[in-house]
Amino acid sequence: MIKALENKSLQYILTVGFFIVMCILAILTDGTGGDGDSVHHYLYSSLAFKHPENFFNHWAKPMFVILSAPFTQFGFVGMKIFNALCISGCIWLLFELSGYFGIRRKWIAPVFLCAMPHILLSTHSGLTEPLFSFWLLISIYYYTTNRPVLATVLISFLPMVRSEGLIIFIPIIIYLLNVREYKLLPLLAIGHLAIGIIGSPIHGTIFWTVTEIPYIKTNINYGNGTWGHYFRTFHEVTGRVICWLVLIGVLYGAFYLYDFIKSKFRNNIQLIWLIYGSFVCFFMAHVIFWTFGMFNSFGLYRVMVCVLPLAALIATFPIDALEKYLESKRIMWFGNLVLPALILVLSFEYYKKCNFKECLEKSPLQVKIDEIANKYKDYYKDKGYTFYWDAVYPNMAFDVDRFDLEKYRSGEKIHSMPIPVKAVYLWDDWFSPVEVGNTLEKMKADKIFEEKDVFSEFDFNGGRTRYFYLFETILDQSASKDTILKLDLLQGYNTTNTKEYMTQDLKAGKIFNKTNEYSENLKYGFIAGNQDFVKVAIKSNIYSEEIPEETWKKSSFVIVSEDKNGKTIEWKGISIENQTKLKEWTEVNSVANIKINKQEANRITCYIWSPTSHYILADSLTIKVGK
Repeated sequence: MIKALENKSLQYILTVGFFIVMCILAILTDGTGGDGDSVHHYLYSSLAFKHPENFFNHWAKPMFVILSAPFTQFGFVGMKIFNALCISGCIWLLFELSGYFGIRRKWIAPVFLCAMPHILLSTHSGLTEPLFSFWLLISIYYYTTNRPVLATVLISFLPMVRSEGLIIFIPIIIYLLNVREYKLLPLLAIGHLAIGIIGSPIHGTIFWTVTEIPYIKTNINYGNGTWGHYFRTFHEVTGRVICWLVLIGVLYGAFYLYDFIKSKFRNNIQLIWLIYGSFVCFFMAHVIFWTFGMFNSFGLYRVMVCVLPLAALIATFPIDALEKYLESKRIMWFGNLVLPALILVLSFEYYKKCNFKECLEKSPLQVKIDEIANKYKDYYKDKGYTFYWDAVYPNMAFDVDRFDLEKYRSGEKIHSMPIPVKAVYLWDDWFSPVEVGNTLEKMKADKIFEEKDVFSEFDFNGGRTRYFYLFETILDQSASKDTILKLDLLQGYNTTNTKEYMTQDLKAGKIFNKTNEYSENLKYGFIAGNQDFVKVAIKSNIYSEEIPEETWKKSSFVIVSEDKNGKTIEWKGISIENQTKLKEWTEVNSVANIKINKQEANRITCYIWSPTSHYILADSLTIKVGK
């Protein structure tokens, strides 16, 4: 009785003590556990009440957003406290499961978990791994306490915490089949159906939880690795000592599996499938994903945090078995000598392995982004600029709503949406080229943006200098003088590229027809004075082999005026039929008065449009914008 009370007291002390320490660190430090996914998940959660669609974003994970959103209203500190609760819950449950599986010293597995270096990092982050580990562990706990219906329903929602929940379905299904709980198998669909139905008004279908899984489309920039990657890096998450103990524990589990196969009574069925099965399936799935470059794995070893509580429990089994064996031989010193020595070794390794600065403080790159924000944030906000970037942390640094298209857009939108006249793009040398394909060369050659500033910072983790470029839309501050812009349509010309270019009358031109309707465009941004219209002169050299009356009228110069938000003010198509001579290069000129908004920022966009069955050739496009 006294020993039971001591164990319970230790359970309270370790669980509550861990939570209090993590809360103190969360309040006193400004780290975010990384500047990518961690911050991104936090932004989805913290802005979910403002943008309710965030609750049903598949990448952000509905159950994570639903549960963490109340905490994140208190800032990133709230996010860290939420994850501290999840890990504290894991500590409590490890005590319970250790007792259930007959482990004498129930504190060992919780101590192992606390001693794993990556626990501190994931606790002080916005990542979903801590919630996944708690969700999985409490589901297993309910199976062991004879509440299989509740446990199965909880497991059904696990993919709504992280997509790897689908992997856990494998050992759970095998377990349910072995215990002949066939009627519980349909319950595994509850999570997908419930979240699918609730989120269907946003996505238009109840099957969005399946059709919109974000990892189906592979990002080739993420690459792939080797079979041994996760075996070699697992110690980065657990520490070397615990890593070896986990390996021994897995080998020890093979004896349980052998006994399970031989026994007609199916001994150790919960241990085999719920503990070992979940851990091994999860681990090996990621080995396969990274080896074959599947599901945007990227070889991140932090994902193993999802099963670290199981790893801690597995590492405990061989120690417990050894102590019991020695005691059977009347060797009683193991618990009093070896275990304290093991704790000292773990403490030393933890201090050596854990990068406290990385876990608890902002990275040098985040500090640099803060510096950029302090320099430019107020200026661009006061001037009404729309922000573009591909990294995630700038949304926090600049205090810009990531889900408000009038305030912020991803760099990929540069190529798919009209660009506001006033726009600024913070390019970085990782997210911009890797995530959206915006290389520095492409941005420097862009005719809409010009380079404003450049920043650099050495990244100790990556071992190289990282660069940030600030690009701003080219904005002529007055429309009092004529502005001439020219686009050379033959920049990519070569004699072998006959699909895009053709030579007629010893002169090359780019081909436009119904398979290639649009030319590149010219854009000119300016702030208007008191005028309501601006004069636009446009010209190009055009060649056509034939001029069918019914289709040639569709070949046009197109002039579009847009307001500061990219909304169209006027769209004008000017036919070029009557100015073109048959089988002869002709200089075609047109002039039009285009409506604009006075005393505001505007943009003029011009291009050639020819959706015709025959082809026309053009070598250039020139515009002159006058008062």
